[in-house]
Amino acid sequence: MKGGYLCSATNPEDIYNIGNQIGKGGEGSVYTDREFPNIAIKVFNHIPVNNNKIDEKLTETETIFLISKILGDLDIGPKVYYYEICKSQVSELIDGTAKGKRRYGNLSAYLHMFSTPDYNRLKNIKGTDSFIFEYEVFVPYLVMEKVEGRTLSLSDIEELSIMGQVYDLYSRMYENNILHSDLHVENMIITPERIYIIDFATAKQVDPEKMPPKLTFENFLESVKTRSEELL
Repeated sequence: MKGGYLCSATNPEDIYNIGNQIGKGGEGSVYTDREFPNIAIKVFNHIPVNNNKIDEKLTETETIFLISKILGDLDIGPKVYYYEICKSQVSELIDGTAKGKRRYGNLSAYLHMFSTPDYNRLKNIKGTDSFIFEYEVFVPYLVMEKVEGRTLSLSDIEELSIMGQVYDLYSRMYENNILHSDLHVENMIITPERIYIIDFATAKQVDPEKMPPKLTFENFLESVKTRSEELL
């Protein structure tokens, strides 16, 4: 996504004007909004409307929203204001290379399964052997508080005052039966006021009886340090 409106929605409140990308993960990207400087928009990966796992994938994004909302309300992560799923249409260029021809052949066979001609379309680019593939996608997104700060570094792990605050956030998540599952320095933002934990794509709320033992402060420090060094 390189800017422009997020969705073609009839409700003006569902339209956001995407600005710069400020974060990226396996499940999507985070952007600024050109009209609202105090919010950030987490746009999940687009899901084709005919994906056979559509319900499963939408449930995953809703779970991320619910956990993010809980942790935002607990002042552990950024505040989450809004969750929505809208439809948009995307275009994909299929060129005349061998790879493109295989893609075209697979798509042609695939699209014959659909009786509605406007559902997906392959359009030839006049005078070339390339095609444009147009199709509809679901676009799940979160509107949340934009946090101005920096990610923690490995040197911050040696600062007990900083890590004491992080351990307090971990403890509050634990008290609410939430496991982050991917806690390392790149998922922590420090501002002049406080520290935020971010990126809850792999977080889960667990049955209290199935929660693992809570880490001691020393074991927590070692866990964060080891996980952070693995990313280098």
